[in-house]
Amino acid sequence: MSQGTSLDSSEERLKTTATTTVSDDTLERFTRAFEASAKRWELIVYPSLFAFILLAGYGFYIIYSMTSDVHRVTQQMTPIVQAMEAVSDNMLIVSENMSTMSTNMNTIAGDMEHMSSKFDEGVAVAERIDKSVATMVPLAHQMTYDMDRLTYRVHDVTRPMSTMSDFMP
Repeated sequence: MSQGTSLDSSEERLKTTATTTVSDDTLERFTRAFEASAKRWELIVYPSLFAFILLAGYGFYIIYSMTSDVHRVTQQMTPIVQAMEAVSDNMLIVSENMSTMSTNMNTIAGDMEHMSSKFDEGVAVAERIDKSVATMVPLAHQMTYDMDRLTYRVHDVTRPMSTMSDFMP
């Protein structure tokens, strides 16, 4: 019996639902509410969709510009890389030349030490020459004085001789 009663109650529910009618007024209110809700969503969704399309277009433009800029940068880097290779090659030559210069400077330093010792010897010789010249200067002055006196004496002798030569045949 329990099964029979459950069938009866479902039939009654179906009859109740089928007999229940939705009034036109309720349907109209539902439609207005749905349209109002749809308009609110349209105010949000359409501008958002438009903004998304604008941002997507701008993003594409930025990515395109960026790739073209990167392309230009790579074109500019090619000569720079070639120049850097040349600089690297020249740096090896400069390094070799610096090594040679260092060796030459060491040789020059040794030669300068040798010249310095010879210069000290030269200074000693110059000091001896200076002393010798200092000793000779008073003698040279004395000789000059004696020569002046001798010249004066010769003039004294030549005057009488010139007078005597007039008498001689």
